[in-house]
Amino acid sequence: MTIIYSNYILKLLLSLFTIYYLFIIYYLIYVIFCYIILIVFADCPAGRKYSGKSADICKGNDTGSASIRQEGSTKFGKNYKWGTFPAVSVAWNIVEENFLKDVSSLSALKIRAGFGITGTEPYSPYMSLRSINFNDYAYYDGTWIKSVHPSSNTNPDLRWEKKEELNVGLDVGFFDNRLTGSIDYYRRTTKDLIWEYNVPSPPYLFPTIQANGALLKLWRWKPIIPVLLPL
Repeated sequence: MTIIYSNYILKLLLSLFTIYYLFIIYYLIYVIFCYIILIVFADCPAGRKYSGKSADICKGNDTGSASIRQEGSTKFGKNYKWGTFPAVSVAWNIVEENFLKDVSSLSALKIRAGFGITGTEPYSPYMSLRSINFNDYAYYDGTWIKSVHPSSNTNPDLRWEKKEELNVGLDVGFFDNRLTGSIDYYRRTTKDLIWEYNVPSPPYLFPTIQANGALLKLWRWKPIIPVLLPL
């Protein structure tokens, strides 16, 4: 009977390892496929977008999660079509620690923090490409003819706008959470904002160009807001 159970356990383990390795192979094929598609459509202005994600979660009084996401879009210049965006969050449930077990009035005490980066695409799929205008006319040899002239400059270095967000908070509760409150600190930093800048012409064909360059910061405090529930 012991041999039979051992065989079943061995077969189960082999099946689990097979599924695990098949999943890894599938994920690698998916990533390679996304890269090939992006290369094939590298000059396509349709704004295709591809992404991948992985995550890890811990457990216990100290909890946390982490992820990293890679996204690609044909809306950007040929040198910066891909962006990598990590994120991490942690929390410490202090009230569950042994040194606070005897504090009967304290029912909740948690410190939490999170940081992440996200990306923003351009609103137009043609910002990194050179475009031309056919709407004007020129007088030539006694006849008005349509003229062709550039209406935007190419920018192979147009890249993702990135938002870095940090959030740190404290949650407290007393008397079986009849009295609760929280305090939060929030900060957002937006880097590489896409903007239209003036450039000399020549050497550029058009006097403006879409490029990254601006920086925007935002932060705020959210104070403790007591909430008292009836007994």
